[in-house]
Amino acid sequence: MFRVPAIALSFGLVLLWVAGVSHKETAWLTWLDLVAGVIAFGSATPLAESRRAGIIGWGSLAFGLLIVWVVALAKGERSWLTSWTFVAACAFLMLAGSRWRKAELRTGDSL
Repeated sequence: MFRVPAIALSFGLVLLWVAGVSHKETAWLTWLDLVAGVIAFGSATPLAESRRAGIIGWGSLAFGLLIVWVVALAKGERSWLTSWTFVAACAFLMLAGSRWRKAELRTGDSL
């Protein structure tokens, strides 16, 4: 159930990479979006179907993208790519949170 949003977000990050390369945006931010997209695609595999893997993996990816966003803002990068990186981080954070909430509702425990 959670594979489809993770795959969609990974393709979104890869599309950000394509757009960033074609519009000659900041190289380090563009390539880090590609790395995050590849990691996100890996998080959608059947091996990552466990509750903890989903929460920790997507939460870590969201945290990493938030750090990239803060560093980009600190370096003065105020482009559309920076904004979309923040949007992707929030989306992964929501995905991890929904995974946590669904697991909590189903089993009654809080990890």
